[in-house]
Amino acid sequence: MSEHDEQAALIRFCRLIEPRVPDLAWLLHVPNGDLRDARVARRLKDAGVRAGVWDLFLPARRNDQAGIWIEMKTPAGRLSAEQRAFAAHLAQQHCYTLRVCRSWPEAARAILDYLGERAEDYGVPGQ
Repeated sequence: MSEHDEQAALIRFCRLIEPRVPDLAWLLHVPNGDLRDARVARRLKDAGVRAGVWDLFLPARRNDQAGIWIEMKTPAGRLSAEQRAFAAHLAQQHCYTLRVCRSWPEAARAILDYLGERAEDYGVPGQ
């Protein structure tokens, strides 16, 4: 599956279990990586879209962390220089959990683990 397909599957899964894990209602996608025509790209850049910002954010405080950022990648995908810089900045803040995930089950496990939930209790496929 493509990165988009994996991410869409993750969102569908999270919406399905959201009644049992209410924090998932706030899982959001940052649309920074899509291809656009020059006019739309310029408008979005003017509005604050920034290259390198990771794909998903869940603003839910757990312990000393303010949320979890997820970057979805294909199995062979690599972080861009901008994505590495964004991760370095977030790491310096010492208040976010960061995960690069290569499948929707991996991302679901990362999110549920962050929230203190057991992925097995929600039927997430094995590792």
